[in-house]
Amino acid sequence: MSDKIYNVLDNFIAIREIPSIDKLTIEKIKNLKDTLDVGLLLVSCEDVISEQVLLGLIYNAASAHKYGYNKLRKLDSELILVLAGKNVFHEAANKVTPKLGGCALIILLSDNKDKIQEAMDFVYKTLDSNLEEAKLASVFSSNDLTLIENFALFYVWYK
Repeated sequence: MSDKIYNVLDNFIAIREIPSIDKLTIEKIKNLKDTLDVGLLLVSCEDVISEQVLLGLIYNAASAHKYGYNKLRKLDSELILVLAGKNVFHEAANKVTPKLGGCALIILLSDNKDKIQEAMDFVYKTLDSNLEEAKLASVFSSNDLTLIENFALFYVWYK
């Protein structure tokens, strides 16, 4: 199956939606994280306003890694900080973790496009039919720009 794969500063990203997350799916995803050779995030749909905002936040985290002002070693962990706007990882993870029964996004990140496609294929096989195309807004608004600018200041606030 071929998915839309984004390229942000030579980091490849695939996003899928789980309309209603349950404990079994969360456990399967935790096991996937140990199996896959890519970064994996599971975040609440409520924490991602639009496709552009998510890509903008990924750009901020990827820039931090590229230019050496990152806070964490792994890009997927850094993205959790940026999504939550928190400087402490466990606080950030608690803020963006999806609630049982709520919508969740599974985000895969790698610097290798082939690994992303392999990982998505494996995720489909493991999660069966629980995945859908992410229903992120594709319209960019001035509110999105303000949010992206605020999150760009994340590294200034917590320097």
